[in-house]
Amino acid sequence: MIRDTLIIVGPGGIGKGPLDGIIKKDALRIDPYRLRGSGPRDQGDLFYAHPKLRDELYLTFQRLGLGLTCLSEDVHWFPQAMTLFLRVRRDWQVLFLEGLDGEIAKAETYAPAILVLLSNPQIRHVFGRLSMVVLNPVGALATLATLDELKRKTQENCQLRGDSPTSAEERAVSAGKEAPAWRQMIELGAIEYPNWPFPEHVYKIGDRKEKLIEARQTILTRNPCLEVFFKTEDEIRNKEQ
Repeated sequence: MIRDTLIIVGPGGIGKGPLDGIIKKDALRIDPYRLRGSGPRDQGDLFYAHPKLRDELYLTFQRLGLGLTCLSEDVHWFPQAMTLFLRVRRDWQVLFLEGLDGEIAKAETYAPAILVLLSNPQIRHVFGRLSMVVLNPVGALATLATLDELKRKTQENCQLRGDSPTSAEERAVSAGKEAPAWRQMIELGAIEYPNWPFPEHVYKIGDRKEKLIEARQTILTRNPCLEVFFKTEDEIRNKEQ
């Protein structure tokens, strides 16, 4: 049974992926499979699955008599199978919650879906105690009169990490749609990191390990309790390339 779960959210290009390098090796990774119609992003896209899988699983579950609960238009839940289907932008994701076993876990999930998941007691129980982090490339969300700068910075970060212009623009639009959910998460106790200085592209410059250590220190400055999820600085430095 999971005791503590860390959820990290933020716009595309903000650097959520690299932060997996500071999470303890034995922490459980709760990752959905991405059913991308465009195919895997690259050879390292370990959680890609074909979109057809969603229809096949629905038919299989229904044939077994497993009920479907639509928690929202974009979040579908098969409670007997402990399986979630989440619509993220244009694509669906499938997240299996059965058999999750580990004291600590890290989850990276679409923010609007998180609020729906946490409203369901059966799903909420799976994650244990929650710690939530919102990485933000601009000023504090509560102070923004508009989301224009957030979208502009997101597009810039995505382009700098190597996204196509079309993909970067889509991520910028998505940031505007996700921002209300991030604000709600902050109201529920998530720690916001405005002007986050470690977007994904900065890890291409200089010593990646030292950048990760700096990111670790920045996170712990605001919330020292999150150290339970993190490797020590020596463990990060000694990790093989």
